[in-house]
Amino acid sequence: MKTELLGGKKNIIIGSLLLVVGLILFSFSFFIGLIYLIISIVLISKYNKKDEIDNRAIVEKEIMDEAKKLGLVEETRPKKQIAPLTPIKEITPINTSIKENKNMVFIKGGKFEMGYLSNSKGDPAHKVTLDDFYINKYQVTHAEFVEFLNINEIAKNGVYNGNLLIDLKAQFATIVYRNGKFNFVKGKYAEKDSCPVVLVTWAGAHEYCKWAGGRLPSEAEWEYAARGGTKYDETYNWYSMDRYRFSGSDDINEVAWYWRNSGDYRLKGDWAESRAKDNNGRTHPVGAMKKNQLGLYDMSGNVWEWCNDWYARYETGEVTNPQGPETGGTLLGNVIVIKPMKVIRGGSWYNDSSCETTARESKIPTESGYGVGFRLGASVER
Repeated sequence: MKTELLGGKKNIIIGSLLLVVGLILFSFSFFIGLIYLIISIVLISKYNKKDEIDNRAIVEKEIMDEAKKLGLVEETRPKKQIAPLTPIKEITPINTSIKENKNMVFIKGGKFEMGYLSNSKGDPAHKVTLDDFYINKYQVTHAEFVEFLNINEIAKNGVYNGNLLIDLKAQFATIVYRNGKFNFVKGKYAEKDSCPVVLVTWAGAHEYCKWAGGRLPSEAEWEYAARGGTKYDETYNWYSMDRYRFSGSDDINEVAWYWRNSGDYRLKGDWAESRAKDNNGRTHPVGAMKKNQLGLYDMSGNVWEWCNDWYARYETGEVTNPQGPETGGTLLGNVIVIKPMKVIRGGSWYNDSSCETTARESKIPTESGYGVGFRLGASVER
């Protein structure tokens, strides 16, 4: 690099000298002076162009370094497979129809405007048409997830087919492997096994839903259900939808466990996640709050819910049964890739405005958290 820079400095020095000589000779010989002037301009411009390229490369490197620190980019590497501690046993779906699950709610499809109502960081609303589908009235609980792990004899490290399903090593993990099986243990963020399961990855949610005979809901299905579905007016051929800020109410205290009410004392003042945690904020048993118009509980608050979609900006125009992009992340050249994220919805016990029905966030699918869970969805058999 030093040699290149030194060459660049020589260019500008020689170019400047030739420029002076060219101006002097110009008065004696037009042709010779013109040649000197052209050579000097070429040398000086060559240095300036090189300097511009070098500066651009430095700025781009600084931007990439900062993005790496923020966790927005990662170098492409072969996926590291986590070896199971026991031979893999294939997960066998339960031998019952989704219709037989008394907690599954049939949702009549329709047309609606999907998108943010009041949260300023969202994507603009757009028109969506959905077919009929099912969604569970409750978030999946610890008890249900423990049953899934034990019936399918998942390895004691929580890994299946090289994918971590649930983080058992977290400081406040509430599912542990003891005496040859998985068990719920009372923890800081869940006091009962009827609380929604947390520390589950997207793969864990996905595998559970397949086992239960369903799937994760799409982001569009999730929002449609959270907002109470639509009412169809045959006279005017028009779909209408309630515009509550939260699922089932404009009053968050009626329908959600969130940062103010999830702990030992009711908090006042400005939101801060640390304040919720210092107040012993935590998840609560599912179904304790007011249900929404469709009979669904905790669509706002308690825990975030994994959706099936990769996270991206909404599609423009009118769409039918959107599933999000086919893959996540963005390739930059051959080396750097923006980390792929999955959609999470609903907010949690440590949130506030994120509990709005139109609020959306993203999370790396291999990660988990004390405020992230899911609920079961399903397609309607035709």
